[in-house]
Amino acid sequence: MKTLLYAFALLCLATTGCKKDDIALQATDELPTGLTASRTGMFQGAGRYMVSGKVSLLQNTDKLVLRLENFSSSSGPDLKVYLSKDTRATSFINLGELKALNGNFNYEVDKNQYDSDFKYVLIWCEDFSVLFGTAELKTM
Repeated sequence: MKTLLYAFALLCLATTGCKKDDIALQATDELPTGLTASRTGMFQGAGRYMVSGKVSLLQNTDKLVLRLENFSSSSGPDLKVYLSKDTRATSFINLGELKALNGNFNYEVDKNQYDSDFKYVLIWCEDFSVLFGTAELKTM
């Protein structure tokens, strides 16, 4: 009986994982002016999660901004935007909470932390260490 109860509890955890709806549905940030795109990519979902849209790394001599456009994501708790060296989030810069499930958003990147090895953008559920989606930034 204990084994059956344990198996049921694991099944519930596995199927509910990152499904809590705790994020705004829509948000829009203005396109920053005076910045040029140096790298871009397209999001794709991971596993059973849907993530889509375009991402661009915009910069000038003073500023570095990650721009998500026409972005859409499955809902989940504690979703973060990471700029990462790989898709497993072993070395990353946490840019903050995902602003909304749909829209256009900007995230400022600390130029002191950034180097060109950060070539992936991850949508990451911190509560459960689950990858929702990824985009590889490629040089234009």
